[in-house]
Amino acid sequence: MCAYVGGDSILVNTKPGKYHLHDVHSFRQRLHDLLLLQTDDSTLFEHQSLPVSPYPASVNTTVAAHFVTETKPNEDGWTPCFNGTLFRKWVTGTVIGYKDFAGNEAKPGTYDSLPHMFFTQVPTPGSSGGPVIDLDTGAVIGLIRGSQLDNRLSGLRGWGTSAESIYEMFTLPGIHRS
Repeated sequence: MCAYVGGDSILVNTKPGKYHLHDVHSFRQRLHDLLLLQTDDSTLFEHQSLPVSPYPASVNTTVAAHFVTETKPNEDGWTPCFNGTLFRKWVTGTVIGYKDFAGNEAKPGTYDSLPHMFFTQVPTPGSSGGPVIDLDTGAVIGLIRGSQLDNRLSGLRGWGTSAESIYEMFTLPGIHRS
């Protein structure tokens, strides 16, 4: 079953029926590329969620990012999902750095804010909102936002929201923790 949530957003679920979903108001303005939904029906989703790390990953941490695309690329490892309408793949790489809200280089383990995380993999269009996982711990350490050109020498790189920002989201008003 597919239910349109709005605009280009879609909720995909295999269970029939209607579900009461509501957005988390305190989260809506923080990241403009991601919609966070909540439900009181614990049976809606069949899979367990991944653990979220409250700490940002260090630079050079080996990570895997979940990429999604509409057309199957000409490389190995892409598998069909959502009844063959999309293709997905876990792509490995490393964390290459962080930037603060002003675009200045930021470092984990300091008082720097770490809203922007950069990694070596360049996500496919449609991968926004997918997890970036620390391969050593299995925890989500970021969410894919897209790609960014850092400079002409470094080139294009993956861009995401760091674990620090994700973890802070769960302490905001409007988030119901179980």
